[in-house]
Amino acid sequence: MERTVLHINTADFSVAVARLLDSSLQGKPLIIADPSPRAVVHDMSDEAYGEGVRKDMLLGRARLRCRRALVLPPRAEQYRRTLSRCLEHALDLNP
Repeated sequence: MERTVLHINTADFSVAVARLLDSSLQGKPLIIADPSPRAVVHDMSDEAYGEGVRKDMLLGRARLRCRRALVLPPRAEQYRRTLSRCLEHALDLNP
């Protein structure tokens, strides 16, 4: 029996979902982080990464490195729905 392995790697998935939902975010530095006093960066755009923002960095430090970044809260339910749709499309590719 022949098997097919499909590997899907979506870099900066939460940023990609945010931009899919709001095209005005394209090209802008984005940080995905919980709105809490000790928040850490969940994800960031390439623009924010280029200014020194990293995953798991304290949000306060990230905002100092990339002052023009927009900070958005994680949207777990939206990520689940989007991932589910991606997987549906991937299964269609499987013979």
